[in-house]
Amino acid sequence: MNIRLKDVKPERVKNPEFIEHVKETLSPLLEELKKYESDVDILFNVDGGYLLNAVAIFISNNRIFKVIERSKEYAIYTEINHSDYPLLSNNDINHYKFHEFPSPLKARKLNFKSIMDHVSYDLAVIGKLQQMNDTSQKCRDEFLDLVKDEEIQWNHDKKSGTIKRNGIVMRFEFGLNHVYTSIVIDVKQYNYEIFCRLAENNYQDLY
Repeated sequence: MNIRLKDVKPERVKNPEFIEHVKETLSPLLEELKKYESDVDILFNVDGGYLLNAVAIFISNNRIFKVIERSKEYAIYTEINHSDYPLLSNNDINHYKFHEFPSPLKARKLNFKSIMDHVSYDLAVIGKLQQMNDTSQKCRDEFLDLVKDEEIQWNHDKKSGTIKRNGIVMRFEFGLNHVYTSIVIDVKQYNYEIFCRLAENNYQDLY
């Protein structure tokens, strides 16, 4: 669980002395951030009543951006929660996060431009992920509406399934913005009579 410094109640944590240590350590970075952002704070990870892993943050566009200083460089980023995009695979998310958009380099100093470059980058990635998830949902909904009267045999992950009628089987799988389908003939024997029925759209199940 994460908690902001402004919401911490020292009497409820097991290591309240850690708060002052973190405030002293991160004070220079926080003061620098306050020159460019109005909502600046410290974010703690809480585990078993202990405050851990403190990091400086600022709020922009209703999202928490973390700022970490290492080796005189600043990493600025927001967490991307994969559960917010249930129709996208981890590979899809990583593709748009690392390949589709040019990522800004780590900032060697904090200023308005370096902060906004990172904010704009993360918001662009998030916007694209949301768009792809919404488009995939629309594609899925349209397909399910088309086959709403069919009996679907779903696979365990509900990402693929099978429809069978009159010996003809359609398999489908939901992909990114697409439904992949294949059709096979499920009969016990193949002969000229069956071929003719299929060719004349007059095939009847032989079972």
